[in-house]
Amino acid sequence: MKRTRKRLMLAWQWMVRSGFRLLYNEFAWAYDAVSWLVSAGEWKTWQRAAEPWIKAGRGLEIGCGRGDLLIRQLAQGRAFCGLDLSPAMLRTARRKAERQGVPTQLCRGRAELLPFAADTFATVITTFPTAFAVDPATWREIYRILSPGGVWLWVDGGQLVRPALWARLTRWAFRLTRVSAEGVVPRFTAMQDAGFVVRSQTLNASPRSRISVIVAQKPGGGGGATIG
Repeated sequence: MKRTRKRLMLAWQWMVRSGFRLLYNEFAWAYDAVSWLVSAGEWKTWQRAAEPWIKAGRGLEIGCGRGDLLIRQLAQGRAFCGLDLSPAMLRTARRKAERQGVPTQLCRGRAELLPFAADTFATVITTFPTAFAVDPATWREIYRILSPGGVWLWVDGGQLVRPALWARLTRWAFRLTRVSAEGVVPRFTAMQDAGFVVRSQTLNASPRSRISVIVAQKPGGGGGATIG
């Protein structure tokens, strides 16, 4: 029975990963509609939840997708660049930026092997990342490219409060599509072992929803940990 359950779980995880791959590539055109649907229109509000912790200096969004958060930072005068594995997402982000007259720096790459020098960025942002975010190789790479005192802002765990039925449906969908069973406490411990000072913030993103932000800081920068 345990073996059968494990096989079913592995099969389900494969299906979920395949679905995400299609959404980020062949079906990238549908991403905005899908994200709006699963969040009842809160998706862009959730994306912006990390903004209070953005530090002055260069920033990087890993998994920039269709570019909405990245373009917003650039329009506000922040020096941000975006990285994504999907050519389809990068093409869309570039077109959006051109339409808005915002110059962008975009590159294709993997979070587990970032094409940047050490101590390059003051801020790294990931919003609703997929399996790469729980890979220790990603943690090591983000730690490497952050400057001392820099922060990795991980936006995750968006939760609708109302309308009640929609909120129940999205919680159910979120549980079904989790690609890792790793809990928050083990994740924090592992991130701390990688060198980060870590804390979590839960915010009221709007009257209809809450959002969680993990703030992971690389020690140093002359002032020690300052993530409070």
